[in-house]
Amino acid sequence: MTEVSNEPPTTEPPTTEQRDVGSTRFLRAAIVFFSILALFVAGYLLFTSLSKSGQPLGCGEQSGCAEVLISRWSQVFGVPVSLPAGLAYIGVIAVTMSLTKLTDQTRVRATKLLATLALILIFAAVWFVGLQVFYLKAICPWCMTEHALGLIVGGLTLCLVNRYLPIGKLAAPVVSAAVMLGVFISAQALGPYSGPAADRLLASSGDTDAGAGDSRQVALLDGKFVISPAQLPLSGAADAENLIVVLFDYCCPHCRATHGYLSNAIEKYPRKLSFVSLPAPLNSDCNPHWEKTKKRFLESCDLAKLALAVYRTDSSKFPEFDRWLFESDLPRKLDEARAKAKSIIGGAKLDDALKDPWIDELLLKNTTAYHDSQAERLPVLLSPGFASIVGRPGSEQELMEILEQDFKLGGN
Repeated sequence: MTEVSNEPPTTEPPTTEQRDVGSTRFLRAAIVFFSILALFVAGYLLFTSLSKSGQPLGCGEQSGCAEVLISRWSQVFGVPVSLPAGLAYIGVIAVTMSLTKLTDQTRVRATKLLATLALILIFAAVWFVGLQVFYLKAICPWCMTEHALGLIVGGLTLCLVNRYLPIGKLAAPVVSAAVMLGVFISAQALGPYSGPAADRLLASSGDTDAGAGDSRQVALLDGKFVISPAQLPLSGAADAENLIVVLFDYCCPHCRATHGYLSNAIEKYPRKLSFVSLPAPLNSDCNPHWEKTKKRFLESCDLAKLALAVYRTDSSKFPEFDRWLFESDLPRKLDEARAKAKSIIGGAKLDDALKDPWIDELLLKNTTAYHDSQAERLPVLLSPGFASIVGRPGSEQELMEILEQDFKLGGN
């Protein structure tokens, strides 16, 4: 009689080779998953840059998005850095998915390419995080997410590479990645930069003093804010048909961009547009309506006072100093700005002008106007010709459309 065993059948535990195959498959899937996430973020940043649709979602006045995304380091030869980043992720996905289908000899070359891409992502993430933290001193949350994903993808990819290629053979990919990133950084630093306000600010030479005796006044904000344009920093022709009043901060990246947009608009409509520049610092030292001063605005009061002191001393020299303050990627340092102002009007004259109570009175008037406008961020554009208050434009095209519609601009 045959005995029947009641014990369950035994199953062989997976072999080391089977476990390796399973973990490798999981590693490849993780690389592809995180690369797709990173590709989505890079694509969104690229779309935002190319469409000029404003700042990414969640990037308000207190974020450092604009400081990062309009800086020289956000592009290379005019191309947003999110494009080469996206291409790197596409390369990682393509090579990762094809590794198991290649011959041994071809797989070695593909693995070295994959290692190079992984190292580029890691090196680039370290570079751009360092830029934001130590140089720009401004953080873009979307960019930081992109760099974090780059580190994850790079680390996972190197783990996968180690399954096919000994660490001792990574010397060539390391050198290649370092050289390629070095060339990339050099291109950023030395190549052309198409920032919105880097090079095209108008000097306004003789037009600043034109009409200096004009007593015309302009009332804004339901009569709460009254100015005499001829007695304030003016860009463009004094007798232009339409006047725009700009409340801004020299440490505000959006203001820097808008200043360039307005200058280009004046260039297009020289007899129909002019604008008055009125600093309204986001710094509680000179703005009683501002409670908490962010780090990047710590010197905005002093920069504004220097600019107004130059204007008060010699209005014809103001455009040069104003242009200089705006043309750098980052806000000018106070010591540097003070030295520049002294070189323009002289140290003694600058010291005397800074004691003028007119400066503090004007700053109080400007910051109160910003408060009364109830705008949520700078810059604020005011004009009797506007249908409403115009806040920060998302792009030069958007601002031009507003100007042409509200001022009914036609030909030059």
